[in-house]
Amino acid sequence: MTAISRRVYPLLLLVVSSACMSKSDLSLRSNYFANERAFDQLRNMLFVDTGILSINASTIITPHATLQTAQTDSSIWREAGVTRERFVKYITLFHQLGLEAGVARDSRGLWFRSESPSFFNGDTTKGYFYSFVAPQPLAKTLDHYVPAPNELDSHGSYVVFEALKDHWYLYAGRN
Repeated sequence: MTAISRRVYPLLLLVVSSACMSKSDLSLRSNYFANERAFDQLRNMLFVDTGILSINASTIITPHATLQTAQTDSSIWREAGVTRERFVKYITLFHQLGLEAGVARDSRGLWFRSESPSFFNGDTTKGYFYSFVAPQPLAKTLDHYVPAPNELDSHGSYVVFEALKDHWYLYAGRN
């Protein structure tokens, strides 16, 4: 092993291993409480924009279409039910709140996605969840969470929640 490789390999290992970690509960909690008003603002925007099922920097999904936001045709905004200015506000809030994967809604509630599943985080996702009904299962911490066999669906997927504040939760899962 050369002197250079002895220096480079440990550094490379450090970079790769740190990239393989999900955001910690502490970092997500700290981010939420430091930006609580902005989270509430984003939640309220989603309450108004009921036609949006999912939105991120590149895509808006509605019940009728998947729209690519890079399109130059102005009809995209009519189809999405939002103005270009409102879309820019969403993106600004995503950046401020660290929601790299945007937001989505389903029958359970609103998903504020701070990370997307990838090779580097073990194909898991983590973020914030808003719901009027307490989700299940609840855990005391999501860091290093290992689901019980009965928590996995037929594809090996799971989602687990940690209480944050009334109606607000952290979530972690694997798709």
